[in-house]
Amino acid sequence: MVKVEEKEGKVQKADAKNKTAILTMTDWEQKQLVALDQYAKLYPQSDKTIGVIYQAGYLFYNKNMFKEASERFRTVIAMNPKSKDAMTAANLILDSLNLIEDWSTLKEVAKAFYDQPNLGDTAFKKELYSVYERSSFKLIEETTKKDSDQAKAANAFMAFYNEFPASEVGDLALNNAAAYYYNLKQRAEAMQARILLIEKFPKSKYYKDQVGLLGFDYESMGNFAEAANWYEKLFALDKDHANASDAIYSAALFRRALGESDKAVNNFRQYIAAYPTKDNVQQVRLDIAKIFEDTQKWDQAAATYLDFYSQKDTSGISPDLLIYARLRYGKCLVAQGQGPKAEKQTQESVEWFKKAKESGTAFTSGVEFVAEMMFVLAEKQFNEFSAMEVSGPKSKVSRAQEDKALTDSCSRRQRPSRPSRPPTPTSSTPAPVSGVSRPSSGSVRPMRTLGRRS
Repeated sequence: MVKVEEKEGKVQKADAKNKTAILTMTDWEQKQLVALDQYAKLYPQSDKTIGVIYQAGYLFYNKNMFKEASERFRTVIAMNPKSKDAMTAANLILDSLNLIEDWSTLKEVAKAFYDQPNLGDTAFKKELYSVYERSSFKLIEETTKKDSDQAKAANAFMAFYNEFPASEVGDLALNNAAAYYYNLKQRAEAMQARILLIEKFPKSKYYKDQVGLLGFDYESMGNFAEAANWYEKLFALDKDHANASDAIYSAALFRRALGESDKAVNNFRQYIAAYPTKDNVQQVRLDIAKIFEDTQKWDQAAATYLDFYSQKDTSGISPDLLIYARLRYGKCLVAQGQGPKAEKQTQESVEWFKKAKESGTAFTSGVEFVAEMMFVLAEKQFNEFSAMEVSGPKSKVSRAQEDKALTDSCSRRQRPSRPSRPPTPTSSTPAPVSGVSRPSSGSVRPMRTLGRRS
């Protein structure tokens, strides 16, 4: 009869936009329902009665009349909890509540069926508990959407985990609880939730996030050693994680500050290897060299600086960093007792700087680095000059002594030197020019006084 009514267009189809909208029964379905109810009243002890009542309930269920359906399904369950019809009826009651998204009632009914003795077998009980669990979680989610009280939400998710520690959504509950506690600045509670998730759900999709966030919690507390541990763990888990690069870089900084230079260098090197295109990679290379300097590992520091500015392609490196590396390399050589080599390298670096400037390279802080190099070179010459011995009095002299010394010095400079004896005339001495007589010493006239007329 149903097929006939379908052909005649008498069967109302479900609304695609509202799947729980109540549908009207056809004439035949109404008559069938009356007949089923009458049978149940007339023959309550019949073996067929439980099935008849189930059919009546299903008619209502099929038309989205869940309240009427539930009444009949509950009767079926009460009549014989162990029967197959009872388990199916219980499932349909729960399904109807799920369809209308009545999470509160669904949670209560699922728990009631779970606690009801003899209702279903072990597998069915497990299914009922799962419904109870999922509806409990869904109820928390829906309540949180309507209520902005984050404290209630955090505690509710935490309570859910405590009640269902093995739940398939237990990790989500802990993740949400941690987020709400963090927003409330309840760091201890947030960390507790994160640690539980990490310990109990190592395969959770939230696992890596919580590892990184736990590291951040320790960093916020000033526990940099523990923060570094968790940041290194995140990097080891997944180098492609959104926070992995920041994590390993921060871990390197913390290790350096803690005096753990070897770990700091290792972290920096891992950072360079994993993220070679990062903007700060060249600076990190210099940081490694500086760590070697700070720990007086001069040979390693020198090698690192030399490798830095000797790269084949330095087009992408700031010229300031290049000249800085040259400056530090020279200092490392000096620290190793290689003064002459350092002087030569410093001179070469100054020349490199001059050529770079001439070609249009712009320097900022690099100018200061070169100034320091030039000072070092000038200082060496000054020291050499200062070391020269100069003759003179060994103690303070008077003004008269100074004047006398000056006069004597000038006299020595102006007085022509005399030979030890007069030269002996030789045959090569030229004779006086004929016709010119030499004046005698007595005939020499004094010079006229300047300004007087003759």
